[in-house]
Amino acid sequence: MHVGNKPMGVAFVPLQGRACVGLIFEKSAAYQAGLHEGDIILKIDGRTIPTFQDFLNYKLAENQRHTFTVFGKNGKTREVMVPAIQ
Repeated sequence: MHVGNKPMGVAFVPLQGRACVGLIFEKSAAYQAGLHEGDIILKIDGRTIPTFQDFLNYKLAENQRHTFTVFGKNGKTREVMVPAIQ
């Protein structure tokens, strides 16, 4: 099972077929930007990410910020600007 994204300090895991934030380091830039454990990834940069496999296939560009649209544990959808991966 693929769970990591070390450059971002986030472990993404499948949850009911979708990509979900399984673990995130509180000192990571992604956490500071607003990504939280349990967030389900709906879109990246406006592109719908319907499955975990689609998430794995999406190429995050280095040195570029990405907009994640997520569904949080609170039942609300929000956008998170994730800082550039170095």
